[in-house]
Amino acid sequence: MAELAPGQVTALLGRFRKGDAAAREALFALTYDCLRQMAHAAMQKERRGHTLQPTALLNEALAQLLAGEVLQDALDRGHFFSLIATAMRHVLLDYERRRHAAKRGKGQAQLALEALPVLVDDHNDFAMVDLLEALDALAAVHDRASQVVTLRLIAKLSISEVAKQLAISRSTAESDWRFARSWLRRHLADKSA
Repeated sequence: MAELAPGQVTALLGRFRKGDAAAREALFALTYDCLRQMAHAAMQKERRGHTLQPTALLNEALAQLLAGEVLQDALDRGHFFSLIATAMRHVLLDYERRRHAAKRGKGQAQLALEALPVLVDDHNDFAMVDLLEALDALAAVHDRASQVVTLRLIAKLSISEVAKQLAISRSTAESDWRFARSWLRRHLADKSA
């Protein structure tokens, strides 16, 4: 992910919260390349033939955040990127739900847990929609852990980068990561049982 100067995003968010429309435009111009990289990384693990493109994913996520005025709540750089990664996750989940509803469950793309070695170690199969729904369920239990997983999987950030984005220590990010992996393993296993 491209490096932004310290404080730039947070300063623009402060101006944006105060109603400065120019700050919003400057914020998106400054972060657009990073956001596109996040969207591209998110799409790389999607099934072949996926019709949603990275730019469309990013644009839809931003549109949802702006329509709901959620970005007005972003306090700093880490919160900003976390909100966008979470919105991308929701767009992908909605997209997969619509696709599966149209097919009535036939031909659901199955992902081997081994395909996501960074997340799990087991060798069970599950649908991507199951993972996205599990992340939503995790957010209700431990929001920060869900953000850690989202940034690891959607933005493809390292633990150190996640810690920096969320303004937490590396050890806290590692602890949240371990908790999330364990929780998701159990949740997905229970769902498939």
